[in-house]
Amino acid sequence: MNQRVEMGQRLKALREANNMTRADLSERLGLSVTFIGQVESGARSPKVFRLIELSYIFKVSIDYILGVDKKRNV
Repeated sequence: MNQRVEMGQRLKALREANNMTRADLSERLGLSVTFIGQVESGARSPKVFRLIELSYIFKVSIDYILGVDKKRNV
């Protein structure tokens, strides 16, 4: 599977597990809803500092978000 697609699927699952809409997440990150959708579909990737923010928001490691590690714990 394409790494971007896997990352997008993980982010979508994390967002939904935390009862967040794309609009909620975009507001927290200061990004557009469209960009969040593109990341979730695998069309785009967030910058490294956004990955750090996402790991703090969802309390998971960056490796988990990227699909490098199967464990969610930090």
